[in-house]
Amino acid sequence: MKKGLRSRLAQYGDEEFALFLRRGFLKGAGFTDEALDRPIVGILSTASDFNPCHATAGRLAEAAARGVRLAGALPWLRRGEAVPGLPDAAALMRALRSRLFGL
Repeated sequence: MKKGLRSRLAQYGDEEFALFLRRGFLKGAGFTDEALDRPIVGILSTASDFNPCHATAGRLAEAAARGVRLAGALPWLRRGEAVPGLPDAAALMRALRSRLFGL
């Protein structure tokens, strides 16, 4: 199984072209080549002003992102979404992957 940016590339018949497109879109969003060469760690926050139980989730997610940066990886933080009905960690990772890479 391929990891990182090469994971689950769109099938255009040329893997390098698909990787070129993915890198281009991410660079257009402001990421540098150096940042894209690091491992990507997804962090999903359920921070909400509506639900007081989730009031500190945003600060915890930001602290986790700082820790990921300090460890040399690239945090990918999704904010402000409660994800109802996720029964386990595998389902959470599938939801995050689909939002990151449209898979």
